[in-house]
Amino acid sequence: MSRENLLLVLWLIFGFIVVKAIDSILYFITFGYFVLLIELNLSSDIIIYLILILILATYALAIYLLLKKIKTSSKSTGIYLDKFPKKKFFLMGSIILVLYLITNRMFGYYSANLITEERLETLDFVKIYGWYNMGLFISRLLAVIGLVAIFLIKLDKLKKIN
Repeated sequence: MSRENLLLVLWLIFGFIVVKAIDSILYFITFGYFVLLIELNLSSDIIIYLILILILATYALAIYLLLKKIKTSSKSTGIYLDKFPKKKFFLMGSIILVLYLITNRMFGYYSANLITEERLETLDFVKIYGWYNMGLFISRLLAVIGLVAIFLIKLDKLKKIN
């Protein structure tokens, strides 16, 4: 495998790791919304609508901030970043590992305490949790579709210029 191909594969993996790290941060934040809304003792129907709106807004804001951060005006061609950022790669991997484990563990503890203290009906909790997961899925899907569409439009514009 040539050096350029190897760098291409490493940068693709790095991109996947960065996206997953951002997603794990957003997952942690949305879990905070989940807990906050339940602790406010709102009805389950209101919680469902609010959690969906908050999740979609959080992912939309993250995409907006990400697009503002990405530099797309480079005139370079090919793989022009010779040095692979190993430290950033392992940092992002650690963020994924730690935040997903912590969030899932906290979710389990919180759910068990919530149901055993009977502060929320089990059926209501399952309904809210199902809508929460659906909101995450839809937000992630819309994020990917939106980013692909944005960059396909940018690619089309570049083709027209050349």
